[in-house]
Amino acid sequence: MRRRHACHQITSGLIRRFDTIAVEDLRIGNMTRAAKGTTAAPGRNVRAKAGLNRSILEQSWGAILDQLVYKAAWAGRRVVTVRAAFTSQDCSACGKRGTKPEGRER
Repeated sequence: MRRRHACHQITSGLIRRFDTIAVEDLRIGNMTRAAKGTTAAPGRNVRAKAGLNRSILEQSWGAILDQLVYKAAWAGRRVVTVRAAFTSQDCSACGKRGTKPEGRER
């Protein structure tokens, strides 16, 4: 119940503040797929992947997107999906691609 209420608050706030809302075209189903592997070739970092899956599903990304599209149509706003590739590296103002942020070394 709290999660649904939070989704409504988030999407209502976005619809109130913006005429056009851009969202990444994420494949949530693929992102939350299990990383078990097989007995011959077990998956790597299975526990970490399970935690990530749980976090994505708890955040209700799909529900937020569904409500956002519904409320935008009702309020006369636009929701635009953009390719997810390079969105953290491309400048939204000029389009220039920066370097990929350094991750921690293993």
